[in-house]
Amino acid sequence: MPNDEDAEFSRFLNFSQDKEVVAFVGWTFAEFRDEPQGVYLSSGGTLQTIADQNTLSPEGLTFSDFRNLSLDNGEVFFRASTRSPEDFRNGIYGTVGGTLRTIVDTSTLIPGSNNNFNSFFDLSADNGQVAFVGFDSNSQRGIYSAMGDMLQTIVDTNTLIPDSEDTFSFFSNLSLNNGVLTFNGFADNGQAGIYTTLGGELAKVITTGDTLLGKEVSFLDFAKSGVDGNSLAFKANFTDGTQGVFLANAVLHEPEKPIPVPEPGAILGLLATGIIGKMVKRRVTTTV
Repeated sequence: MPNDEDAEFSRFLNFSQDKEVVAFVGWTFAEFRDEPQGVYLSSGGTLQTIADQNTLSPEGLTFSDFRNLSLDNGEVFFRASTRSPEDFRNGIYGTVGGTLRTIVDTSTLIPGSNNNFNSFFDLSADNGQVAFVGFDSNSQRGIYSAMGDMLQTIVDTNTLIPDSEDTFSFFSNLSLNNGVLTFNGFADNGQAGIYTTLGGELAKVITTGDTLLGKEVSFLDFAKSGVDGNSLAFKANFTDGTQGVFLANAVLHEPEKPIPVPEPGAILGLLATGIIGKMVKRRVTTTV
């Protein structure tokens, strides 16, 4: 292990890869049990420590309990706890510009709320933007985006599920790719689905109960690495006991009669960001 040649990793939890760089959470065996020791980065055959239990947070607290992480162009973002005899926090931290910084923690006010964040779950980082699942003390939860000094709500448990009268109850498996967020969303009635912001607004890809190839979908899952541009690879289980891996291709359709505007460039910009375009899933092909 870095900084301790006599210590060895006992196991590993979570990893994120970007080209030939890999970040991971390493565990060590201490006092008859495994515990998360720190976040590490492997690049060009060199292993370095991003943060461990000897590292102080930007607030001067000691790190512990490292969990989810995401690698973005060599910068590592991770979820961890920090503590001192007088203080305890959960937060999301990152090596922004090579400097360890606090992105959000339990002293941060939730956008549009009078409550602070109480805990965090999954996260995904891309091009300097960090999307994460956050909770308050009343179990209100949502997906939020942090970029620079900007913090905003993407979707929360007050948001209506697309093509449904229910609201979301939980979120997981976030994948941020070129500003497009894809995630697993759940409702209180047990329905689960895959949703995306491709096209500029929240849209459903597929949910349990939908019919695919003439079969009813009972379970859905996708890998964060399975999102590429307008395509999404996902796994579906069916009520008849079979399962398969599928590829969904999202197509943005321009309006049949574009609204005339004085500056043609403006309408092209809107279409490029998907504000006027609408995401619809039309082609689904099996992967052998």
